[in-house]
Amino acid sequence: MTLMARNQTATYWAPEGNGAWGEPGWSEPAVLRVRWQEQHQMVRNNEGQEVVSDTVVYTGQSLDLDGRLLRGIHDDAEPPEQARRPLKQSEHVDMAGNTDHWKLFL
Repeated sequence: MTLMARNQTATYWAPEGNGAWGEPGWSEPAVLRVRWQEQHQMVRNNEGQEVVSDTVVYTGQSLDLDGRLLRGIHDDAEPPEQARRPLKQSEHVDMAGNTDHWKLFL
C-alpha cells in the first residue's frame, strides 16, 4: 500500500516502432495518476552522465525512458513539443519488499 497521494494527472506516450520515414512512432496517449513536483536535483542518467533534473514525477508503474510525459490530460496522437523525455527512473521498494512507486526525473 502506498502512502503517497498521486492526485495529479500526466499523459504518457510510449515509444512504438518507427514511422515510414524512420521517425519515432508513439502509442495512444495514456493518462496516469501521478504526483508532480518541481524540484532541482543532480542525477546520473542511464548513460552515467550527471544532469540536472528540475522535476520529479511519482508514478504507480514503470515507464519506458524513451517515452514522453506531459503534465495534465492530453489527447494528441503524438507527444507535443513540450512533452518531456525522462532522464532517469528509480524504483521505491517498501519494507515488505514490494514495489511501492517509481520516481521519474525530468
